[in-house]
Amino acid sequence: MTAVSIPLAADALTWAVVVAVLSVVALVLIIVAPWRTVRREPPLAPEIESRLLLGEHPDDIDRDLAAREQPSAPVTDLHASPGAEVDATD
Repeated sequence: MTAVSIPLAADALTWAVVVAVLSVVALVLIIVAPWRTVRREPPLAPEIESRLLLGEHPDDIDRDLAAREQPSAPVTDLHASPGAEVDATD
C-alpha cells in the first residue's frame, strides 16, 4: 500500500471545502438575487395565470389578448339608407 502524505490529503480536503462553499454561495445568489425584481412585478391577471397553469402557450394567450384589445368596427348609421324600402309589416 502506498501511504498518502498528510499535506496532499489536507490540500484535497481544502479544495473540496472551497468548491462546496462556492457552490452554496452560487446557489444562494441564483435564488436571492432576482427576488426583489420578481416581487416588484405586478401580479398576473387571474385569467392569464390560469391559462398559463393549464399549459396554454404564452404566444396563444398574447394573440387572444391582442385580438380583444383591437376596437370593433364602429356602427355609424343604424337607419335605412335613403331610397331603401322598409318592410313595416312585422
